Amino acid sequence: MSHLIEVSYVKLPLIPIQDLIPYLSLLTDEEKGVFHRYKVDHKKVEFLLGRLLLKSALSSRLGIHPEEITFCKNEYGKLFLTKNSQPSVHFNLSHTHGLLACAVTTECEVGIDVEGTHEDHLGVMKTVFVENEISYIQQQRSDEEKQKAFYRIWTRKEAVMKAIGKGFSLPPLSFSVPTETDADSRFFFYTESLAEGFLLSGAISNVVNDPTWEIEELTWSTLLEQYLPYV
Repeated sequence: MSHLIEVSYVKLPLIPIQDLIPYLSLLTDEEKGVFHRYKVDHKKVEFLLGRLLLKSALSSRLGIHPEEITFCKNEYGKLFLTKNSQPSVHFNLSHTHGLLACAVTTECEVGIDVEGTHEDHLGVMKTVFVENEISYIQQQRSDEEKQKAFYRIWTRKEAVMKAIGKGFSLPPLSFSVPTETDADSRFFFYTESLAEGFLLSGAISNVVNDPTWEIEELTWSTLLEQYLPYV
């Protein structure tokens, strides 16, 4: 039997922040504080919908009310369930401008990263990529292929940093990721274009076999409709 990793993603809407205020009731006091500390509305929308997306995925997996789901963080900021009736459930959330994604699985840690791929960051390669990764990018024939290769490597690296739970406290230059295969001695990898201009990579520890990544797109209106009975 294959090991299932469920990924849900939603494109962020241009929606008046006032329309989302009723959904603040689903957040803890601490989360409400984070929401209100953001100075611009699009970051408030991103934070609130990110929590709703994550709680929706976890409540479905755990069979509990979304309001019962609360989080704590490790010293590096990675989220964990405060009360986990199923300790084998693992999850991760990622966001970039315009899109949110979360992954839920069992038995092994998971990390995901989603990035918009329009911007050219090839100039920073030497500060984040090791020699063989840079060589792989430089071997690509066109600027477009180099750009794709850059984001393939970068999203995989950040997925590893998040799976381990250290984020950028784990220097990107301290390890490498496979460029053309989907596994190494530590992780299974998955890379997929979610929508035009967005790339997602995931990493799970290789303690499981035959991983299957199930990808589902939700509309933001469908996501909010799930919570109407609770607001």
